[in-house]
Amino acid sequence: MSRKCRRWTEHEEQILFDEVEKAKQIGSKPNFTQISQLLHRYGYVRSRKACCSHASEARRGLVKRRGGGEGEGGQPGGQLPGQCLVPDAGDGEGGPEAGEEVAPAPAIGQPLRETHSAKVLALRSLRGRITAEKRAGVTPCPEGLHKILSFSDTHGHLARVGALNKMLLSNLDAEAAVIVGDLFDFHSSSYFVKQSNIPLIAEWDLVVELLLTVLEAFDKVTIVPGNHDDRPQRFIQKMLNAPDLYPIMEGALDPLRMLQMGYGFTPEGEFKQLYPEWQSRIQYSATGPMGGAAVTVGDVMFSHVDRFLKGPLKTVSAVSADASHRFDVPHRCCVQAHTHQWGYTIAGGVMLIEHGCMCDEPDYITHGNRRGRFPPQIVGWSEVWFDSCWRCDFARTRIMRPEMVGL
Repeated sequence: MSRKCRRWTEHEEQILFDEVEKAKQIGSKPNFTQISQLLHRYGYVRSRKACCSHASEARRGLVKRRGGGEGEGGQPGGQLPGQCLVPDAGDGEGGPEAGEEVAPAPAIGQPLRETHSAKVLALRSLRGRITAEKRAGVTPCPEGLHKILSFSDTHGHLARVGALNKMLLSNLDAEAAVIVGDLFDFHSSSYFVKQSNIPLIAEWDLVVELLLTVLEAFDKVTIVPGNHDDRPQRFIQKMLNAPDLYPIMEGALDPLRMLQMGYGFTPEGEFKQLYPEWQSRIQYSATGPMGGAAVTVGDVMFSHVDRFLKGPLKTVSAVSADASHRFDVPHRCCVQAHTHQWGYTIAGGVMLIEHGCMCDEPDYITHGNRRGRFPPQIVGWSEVWFDSCWRCDFARTRIMRPEMVGL
């Protein structure tokens, strides 16, 4: 049974049309591979083979702007608003059948930013509760002790607001928070087979709301870069096929750096600095230990090394060993994100923690071509305690799950 692909939006058709016109102006044919990747990237079709079919059409200059009327490459005359008849993909498997009607996608612009309006409203409501709790008074940590809240893998639009609610309200006594990577998902820059289309502007808006909520709870927030946070650089590098440009893009197109500087989208869609005060409240560095994928607080290393080993706590054990023997990063506790797994142990005098994630499962895990390759993810976070000398207190440090909090 063929799978339906979503509607071609005017914005996306315009991108393809511009590619074709650009090639015509210089007297050459459009790059077949790039157009195929663009079609797959924007979710026109669900398989590479179907992409090639549509790319061939674009290569011949048949992709036209919507509203072109009847004729070569235009939409059929008399088409009703909100409908799209997609041509036969030609592979009999990955695309819709000829003349098959598909569900319309939201139009480009403001409506796309309302895709996750429920989560945005929930985060704003949570900020109100945090403000009320802090005004009522929060019981501080015992004298001489310090507490750091650590969580990770919110993955932008996939953030679990209910779990965030319980986590933040039960940890208002912490001095700071460490977000251990994958604050963004950058779903639109993913090459995996996806079942949905999440525009960058909607995901960025949600991440800004999430950060506003965390900063309402804590004065200081530290962000560790994750493998999803640099997806845009890797996407551009692959599209341009220019590995030597990556070091330049890594510094110039760093989304977390832009976020630290308080950049966001205005209601009109303009990308500008909205929260300049974040520069003094958010700590971020892409040049930390473990190739920039870790940060240390006291004798605790918070890591988002892009590594996954099957088996309980195998990943954090390997990361801790590498930190000690290859990178010379002294630590008594290693908190590893990225795995979306949950558990801890103490081995060789080092506490090893994998504290889960704070997101729903992405569609490429539940439905895509990577289905079944990973164990079920577990939602959770860690609460790391230190003594007066900022040495990790093993007895108090713990990992938590939402069901363990009685709110």
